[in-house]
Parts: sequence; structure tokens; C-alpha cells
Amino acid sequence: MSVIDDSRVLLQDIVTPDLKAIASRLDALEKSVKQGFDSVEKIAEVRHELLLNKLLSESAAINNRLTAETAAINSRLTSEIGGLTSKLTSETAAINNRLSGEVSSLNAKFDALSNRLDREAIAAKERHESLLRSLDIDRRIELLESRNAPAKRKSA
Repeated sequence: MSVIDDSRVLLQDIVTPDLKAIASRLDALEKSVKQGFDSVEKIAEVRHELLLNKLLSESAAINNRLTAETAAINSRLTSEIGGLTSKLTSETAAINNRLSGEVSSLNAKFDALSNRLDREAIAAKERHESLLRSLDIDRRIELLESRNAPAKRKSA
């Protein structure tokens, strides 16, 4: 058994220090890789925060610009609408005044024409009555009817 024990001792003497050295090197390498990953994660986190802050500030700047431009457009449109409204109001008033004058003029002409027609109707009626009196139509009709009445009685 001594050969086996000798072989085992020999292996332990030769391999064990190498295995311990390899194990310690692996531990150091693992620690180094872990530190590398940790530092990469920290760098990524810092970059992420920087990018997020940059995006937020750019977004705020864009929002401010859009708000200012929208306010300017609203102001301009309000001013233009106000101008158009006042122009429309003044033009409507001018048209109403002109139409009111024309309606008044037409009403006056219609009143004058109505008065003239009334006078003409009265004058025509008076001329008609005057003609009837001058021709004495009623008496002549009665005379004709009285002459024709006996002739009709005889023929009947």
C-alpha cells in the first residue's frame, strides 16, 4: 500500500498547490469580472439618467415652444376675427341704413301713388255721376220701359 500512499502524497504535493493557485486565480478573475459588470451597470445607469434628463429637458423646451407658438397663433386669429367682426358689423350697418332709406323712399312713393289713385277714383266717380245726371239716364230708361211695357202686354 505504500505505493498507493506514495502516489497520493506525490499527487497532493504536486497537484494541490497548482489546483489552489488555479482556484485563487479563478476567484480573482471572478471578482474582477463582477467588478467590471458592476462598473458597466453603474455607467449604464448614469448614461440612462443623463439621456432621460436630456430627453425631459428637450421635451420641456419643445412644449414651451409649442405653447408660445400656439398662443401667438391664437392671438393673431383672435385679432383677425375681431377685425373681420367689426368690418362685418359696420358693413351690415351701412347696408341696413341704405336699405332703410330705400324702403322709406319706396313707402313714400307708394303712399303718394295710393293718394293719387284715391283722388283719381273720386274724380272718376264724380265724372261718372255728372255724366249720368247730364244724360238723365234713369229717366230715359223709365220712359223706354214704360213705352215698351204696353207693347209687351199686347203681344202676350
